[in-house]
Amino acid sequence: MSRWWCLFLLVGSLLLSGCGSRPKPLATGIPQLDIASALMPMKYQDYNLVFISFDALQAAHLGALGYREGVTPTLDTFAKQAFTFQNAYSVASWTVPASMTWFTGVYPSEHRMTNKYTLFRPPIEKTANLKQLSPNILTLAEILRTRGYATVGFTGNAGVSSVFGYDQGFDIYSFDPGRFGGLDVSIPRALEWLRVNR
Repeated sequence: MSRWWCLFLLVGSLLLSGCGSRPKPLATGIPQLDIASALMPMKYQDYNLVFISFDALQAAHLGALGYREGVTPTLDTFAKQAFTFQNAYSVASWTVPASMTWFTGVYPSEHRMTNKYTLFRPPIEKTANLKQLSPNILTLAEILRTRGYATVGFTGNAGVSSVFGYDQGFDIYSFDPGRFGGLDVSIPRALEWLRVNR
């Protein structure tokens, strides 16, 4: 039986910070990406990756980061055994461009997903899509799939639907078209997939 690798994604607007060796600075002081390191065989190839993202969840309301009201007990327990980042910066103030940045690793000026529409003159509405706006940009899911990962995503957020191209590179990308759903829909679907594909 072949190995199954899992990328499980509940999407919204949490930023993903990169990690690895320190980049060599350019003469201008701006860090430069070490391409050779990025192309090396994966160091942690036997690990599953799980990305969880919540749209509009404020760090100020997480118990793991000091909020005392106790509204996030499950996340607080998880955070005790996970990497947490207390200083994160967003490239945009709303879901579509911010999330596409962590799906692609490039700024909105490069992936060009800065608006929901490329044309909006009612009754004409042309929805923006990554593959149409930036056809040469690879997503994290595409890269992981080429490395042997099974790439699956489950979301209840219409802001990260496949309409915009968020499904690019996923074997399965589950969402309810045109609807802002919730964890009550996406979590059971994700857990069922994990149960069947262990």
